[in-house]
This record gives sequence, C-alpha cells and structure tokens, in this order.
Amino acid sequence: MINKEYGSDFHYFLHEDIVSNSIEDSIFHREEFSLFFSGRAALFHIISQGIKLWGWKKVYFPSFYCHEVPLFIKSLSVQILYYNYNPFVNSTINFLDIEDIDTNVFINVFFFGVRKIDHISFNKTVIIEDCTHSILSFQNSKADYCFGSLRKELPLPAGGFCISPKMKPLPKGTLNINAEKVAGDRLLAMQLKNEYLDGTNQDKSLYRKLFTESEKKFQSDFTNAKMPNCAYEILLKINAKKVLKIKENNIKTALEQLSNIKDVIINFQSSNCDVFGLCLEFKTTIIKNKFKDYLIENNIFPAVLWPNQIWQEDIDVENRILFIHLDYRYNQYDVLIITKLIKEYFVYVPV
Repeated sequence: MINKEYGSDFHYFLHEDIVSNSIEDSIFHREEFSLFFSGRAALFHIISQGIKLWGWKKVYFPSFYCHEVPLFIKSLSVQILYYNYNPFVNSTINFLDIEDIDTNVFINVFFFGVRKIDHISFNKTVIIEDCTHSILSFQNSKADYCFGSLRKELPLPAGGFCISPKMKPLPKGTLNINAEKVAGDRLLAMQLKNEYLDGTNQDKSLYRKLFTESEKKFQSDFTNAKMPNCAYEILLKINAKKVLKIKENNIKTALEQLSNIKDVIINFQSSNCDVFGLCLEFKTTIIKNKFKDYLIENNIFPAVLWPNQIWQEDIDVENRILFIHLDYRYNQYDVLIITKLIKEYFVYVPV
C-alpha cells in the first residue's frame, strides 16, 4: 500500500487468505439464517414477528449500548425498557425487576466478544443475544434468537443476520431498491478507499463523504429490508472463519506486546484472543483524548463504542474508552507497528 493507515471503515479488498473455496465456507448462506440489511433490521424483524405470533410486550436493553438499535425498533407496538448494566463497571442486575414471563424479551449483548450476562435465572423470558462483536458466537449460544451486524467484522457494505439456536421460526425480509442504493454507495466508497490506499487515487474526500452519508441512512425505515444483492454476493466469497482467525492471531500478538502497559485496561484484562479487537479503558477522559489525538497523528483511527450514551455512568465510560481494529486487513508486521506506537506513547508521555 502507498497510503498506509489503520482502522476506520473497511476498504474492498478480498485477498486469497480469506476467500471461500466453496459456497459452504461462507457459513451465512445456510437455510438456518435469515439475512437483512443490518443487525438492527434483523432485530426489528425478530421482535415484529414475536409481537404478532406470541404477543411480546416488553423489550429490555442494557443501559450501555448502541442506542441507535432501540431507536430503530421504536415504531413497533412494544415497550422499550432498560436494565442497568455496563460491562466496564461493577453493574449488578436485579433480575427480580424483570418479570419472568414469556411476553418479556431480554437483549443480552456479548460486549466486545469478551463479556456477557449469565441469564440462567430466566425460565420463560425470551432471550435474544446480540453477537455483533463475535458473529460466530451463535454456535455456543443458548438464547432463543441471535442477531448481529455482519459488516463490523466482515468487509461488507451492509449486512445483518439472525438465527435461532432453539430452532424457532425466523422472520424474512424483502428487498428494497432504496436500501440497495445505500449498499451500492457504500460499496463504491469501499472501492474508492482501496484505490486511495494503493495510490491510484489520492483524493480521500469522495469516499469519506460516501461513507458518512450512507451511514446516516442506516437509520432510515427503508433499510428495514433483506440483505442487498451486492452485499450477499460478497458474503458468498468470504470465509468468515479465516477472517476471524487472522484477527485472533493479530490480537494474540498485540496482547503479548502490550502486556506491560500500566494504567490502561485492555479487553477487561482478559487474555482471550478470539475477541472483537482492542478495547482500551483509561483512567480519565483527558488521558483518552490525548492518546486518541496521538493515534490519529500516526494514521491509526480508533473508534468510540458507543457514542451518545444516556445515563451518566455510561457517559463517563464512553468518555474513557477507545477501540482499535486489528482485523484481517493487517498482518503481523502491521500489528507490531501499531503496538510499538502505543508502547512508545506510554513510555514517553506521563499519564
């Protein structure tokens, strides 16, 4: 690559190490999945079906969450409620506050592929697991339904899925021409970013504009649709297990390199490498912001997961965490560059 940078949105690059040898390798093409434009669209359809078939009445989300998701299902005739849970603090859930009945729905999030709630106390409550940060974790789930965004771990312009580990009926989506256009715009942005990185196009402005404008449209009602054809065609080419294995190896190397850094909590101090990426928790917002600026100056673009929290405790956490991607786009040499920069910062800058 001529223009080297790390993080931010995927560019369109399917190297041979992640390409499927057969359609069976793509995993998500199988009949036990239902595919949608996004993870939030998949959840919308699950809950819409539950209301119609089983009379679901209340849906409980964790307080620390991507609040665009509850907002997306707000039009459904169901009550949206929150339970107090933040994986970064010592949250204690009072399960007695949630009546254990079959018209209640509990959203259990697998935060960063590291931490999720043990919901063993529920017998009748419907459990829906958000697997966005670990898309293959549905294989070990005991939830009634699993859903997630596919574009957070796979290089897709759009895409979400749902599956039922308990073999319950799945909703189906329909294609929408406007949703197809949004996915097409985002795919174009991915292709233009690839041209920028390989040096054939030096203008970043167009693909950045396309990414920004298309991202805003993910909240539009018309995206409550089936996975667009252009995204599905790419999905069939991808071996998800290989994609995630490359990331797992990258994270293993990163954790080894960063083992001696003090005053920063990485991935809840977990040594598990089969996770979403590097989630860094700092003592203060000031320290986080200075470190974020340093990363950006060195062409490492971290993410904040998630912005726009509602409760003060969650806002405080939002202001102290950063997320760094170490996915299939990067090799071991890249990881060593990233971790070297991180280590140098904490050696020379007092925290």
